[in-house]
Amino acid sequence: YAAIGRSATTALLGVRGSTAVAANTSLTASAGVERDLHERVDGYDGSIDVLGRFALPAPDIRKSRPFASVGVSHDIDARRRIGAELVVNRHAIQSGHGVAAMLTYAIGL
Repeated sequence: YAAIGRSATTALLGVRGSTAVAANTSLTASAGVERDLHERVDGYDGSIDVLGRFALPAPDIRKSRPFASVGVSHDIDARRRIGAELVVNRHAIQSGHGVAAMLTYAIGL
C-alpha cells in the first residue's frame, strides 16, 4: 500500500511564562493553538492479494490543534545549563494526543 502524504503551512499562537523558583532554577509553561493555513493530504490506496485494489478518501484534518508545555531548567554554572520539558499536543489526522519529553544540556561561550 502507499503511505499517506501530508504537507501543511501552519501558524502558532500562544503564550509562554517563566519564573525563578530558586537562585539557579526556573520553571516555564506555555500554551497555545497551532492552525493550518494551507494543507494537502493524499488519498490512501493500495492492493491486497485476496481483496484486490482499494482507494480511501483523504482523512479529515483537525485544522486547529491545542498544545501545552511545562519545563524546568537549572544553571549549573555561568556556561552550562540542564533542562527538562514535557510537551502535549493534538494530532492533525489521528484522534489521539502526542506527548514528548525532552532533556537538554547546553554549553555556552
